[in-house]
Amino acid sequence: MRAVALYATVTLALVAITGALFTLRYDAPAEVRAIQVSGVIAIVLQVAAFSGARAMRARHAIGGWVLGAILCLVAVVVLGFAAPAFGLPLEAALLSLAVFLFLTELVEPLLLGA
Repeated sequence: MRAVALYATVTLALVAITGALFTLRYDAPAEVRAIQVSGVIAIVLQVAAFSGARAMRARHAIGGWVLGAILCLVAVVVLGFAAPAFGLPLEAALLSLAVFLFLTELVEPLLLGA
């Protein structure tokens, strides 16, 4: 449980810092909202995927990682179709989500064994 809490904290920090950097380029209100939505999606998805991967690591370590990667891909595709329907600029929404997911994926292996 401690590893999940630590991963959630690191994920939140990474998304907050990266999201703030994104708003330097994408500063229109709709773009900022798109970045915020992407951040929430990334945090919820990555913490859930990390919890699942941790639970599966004893028997199916690669399976847990693959499941998380598939969930991330599905999230990007779904957001790509849903963003325009919610008035979110596609570029800001997809680019920020992809970067959030990528950065948090880089931290995941460091904390899976913790």
